[in-house]
Amino acid sequence: MSPVPPLAQAPPATDDHPLARARRHHRLLMHELVVRAGVAVIILVFAEVETTLGFAVNSIIRVAALGGLLINGPWLLISRTGRGRRVLAYGRMLTDIGLLTFGLYGAGGLAAAPYLGVYTLVSLYSGFMFSSLACVVATTAATLAYLTVVLVQHAGWLPAVAGSHTPDWGVALFNLLLVNTAGALTALLAEAYRRSRRELIVVNQELERAHGRIVENERLRAIGEIASGVAHHLNNLLAVVLGRVQIALRRAEDEGEVTRNLEIAERGVLDAGEVIRRMSVFSRAQAMPEWIPVKLNELAEEVIEMTRPRWQAEAQIRGIEIDVRLEAGEIPPAAGDPSPLREVLMNLIFNSIEALPHGGEIAITTWAEDRAVFCSVVDTGSGMAASVQKRAMEPFFTTKGFASTGLGLSVAYGIIRRHGGELSIDSVEDRGTTVTFRLIAAEPARPADAAPPAGLSEKLRILLIDDDPQVRAVVGELLALNGHTVITAAGGLEGLARLDGDEAIDLVLTDLGMPGMTGWDVARAAKARRPNVGVGIITGWGEEERSRFEEQAVADFVLQKPITRAVLMAAIAQHTSPRA
Repeated sequence: MSPVPPLAQAPPATDDHPLARARRHHRLLMHELVVRAGVAVIILVFAEVETTLGFAVNSIIRVAALGGLLINGPWLLISRTGRGRRVLAYGRMLTDIGLLTFGLYGAGGLAAAPYLGVYTLVSLYSGFMFSSLACVVATTAATLAYLTVVLVQHAGWLPAVAGSHTPDWGVALFNLLLVNTAGALTALLAEAYRRSRRELIVVNQELERAHGRIVENERLRAIGEIASGVAHHLNNLLAVVLGRVQIALRRAEDEGEVTRNLEIAERGVLDAGEVIRRMSVFSRAQAMPEWIPVKLNELAEEVIEMTRPRWQAEAQIRGIEIDVRLEAGEIPPAAGDPSPLREVLMNLIFNSIEALPHGGEIAITTWAEDRAVFCSVVDTGSGMAASVQKRAMEPFFTTKGFASTGLGLSVAYGIIRRHGGELSIDSVEDRGTTVTFRLIAAEPARPADAAPPAGLSEKLRILLIDDDPQVRAVVGELLALNGHTVITAAGGLEGLARLDGDEAIDLVLTDLGMPGMTGWDVARAAKARRPNVGVGIITGWGEEERSRFEEQAVADFVLQKPITRAVLMAAIAQHTSPRA
C-alpha cells in the first residue's frame, strides 16, 4: 500500500496551479466579452430609439458599436491559442478605446464631451480584470485619443460632425478630469483588491497547513491509542511467558541444554517487550525518553547564556536595557529530559523579551515544595489582557500577526504536561507576566536488571492484585520463589478487603488497568487505610502512566510489563523495608 502523504504539507494555493490560472483567465475573458457586447448592444438600442423619436444619429456611432460587438468573435478565437495573453489583453483594451473614440467622434467630437464617461468602463475592467498598470494605461490612452481626435478635427484635418450638444472646451476638460480621477481611484482600488486577494491566499494556505497539522496529530493520536491498547494486551501475555521462562530457569539450573534454550527464549521475550514499549509511545508528540535527573538551576543558567544575544546584544542595538537574572533556590533534580525543558525556558524568555519593547527585567526563580520542583519566569513587560490570557496557550493563537506561529506557549505547555507537571500564567496588563511550571522531583535511578541485593534476607507478606489470572499466577510464583508470602486478589475491592483483614501485609502490588477500580484507586485507598504500607504499580499501558504527577505521589514505584524477576525483586528491596 502506498504511503499517505503528510497532510501538514499543504499543496500550493489553487490559483498558483497552471490549470487553475488558465481557467481563471478564460473566465475573465468571458466576463470582458459579455461587458463589451452589452455596451455595444445598449449603444445600438439607444441609437434606434433616438432615430424613432426623430433625432439624427450619425452612422459612425452604429459602426463603432457594431465593431465592438463583432470583434468579440476574433478575440475569442485568438485567446484559445493560449499565447501572449498579456499582449492580447492590451490589444483588446486599446481596440476598445479606439472604437469608443471613433464613436465619440461620430457623436460630435468636442460636442460629445458629456459622454466621456464611457471611457471609465474600459478603466474599470482593465483595472480589475488585468492590473492597476493596465488601468493607468487605459485612462491615459483614452485621454490622449480623445484629445488627438478633437484637436485634429479642430484643425480641419477631419470633417466636422454635428452633435446634439454645443462644443465647449471647458466641459470637455472637466469631463476628462473626471475620467482621469475615476481611473486613478480604480487603479488604487484594483491594487488594494489584489493585495487583499494575495493576503487571503496566504491566510488560506496557513489555515490549510494548520488544519493539516491538526488532522495529522489527531490521526497519530488515534494510532497511538490503538498501539497503547495492543501493547497492554501483549504486555500481559509477555508477562506470563517471561515469568514462566524465569521460573523454569530457576528450577533447571543444573540442566545445561534446557537452561541455554530458556535463556534464549528469555532474551527474545525481553526484546519483544522493548519493541512493544517503543510501539506504545509511537505517534505521541515528542514522546519523552527515559527520564533522568535534571538540575534545573544549571539548565536555567545555560538558557540565560544561550539567549544573551537576544536580551543583551539586540537590546543594546535598540537602545534599551533588559536585565535577566536567576534567583536559584535549593532544589532537588527534576525528573525529565533536558532538551525539551531547555526549549520551554527559551520560549518563555523569548516571550518575555518581546513583551519588553522599552526594556525591563526578567527574573527566573526556582524553589521546591513536597515532591515537586517549581520554576517561574517573571517579566515587567506589557502583560496580557484577560481575553488574551485565556487563549494564550491555544495552538496557533497569537497577537503578533504572521510574524509569529502562535505555538511558543502551547508547545511549552505540552512539554510540561508530558513531564507530568503543570504550567500556569498570571498576567496583569501593563504590569507584567508570570509563567510558572511544576515538575516532579527526580526519583532514585530505576532498578537495573541485576540480581537482588544479597542483604535482603527477611521475607515479606505481599498482597498481589491483578484481574488477569495468568499474570496473577506467574507473578505470585516469582514472588514465592524468593521466599515471600503471597496473598492474591482478582480485583481492587477484593484486594482492599484482604488488606483490611490482614494486618501483617507489608506490600501491595497491583495491576494498573482493572475493571471497577484502577491501580491508582487501589493505591490511594491502601495508603488511606495503612499509610506505612508499601504500594507498587505494575502496568502494561505504556510509560505515559509513569509521568502522571498526582498518582506518583501515592505509589512507591511503578513497573512496566513484562517485568523480570530481578527488576521486581530489586524494586521491592529498594522501596520497602522488612518488618521489624
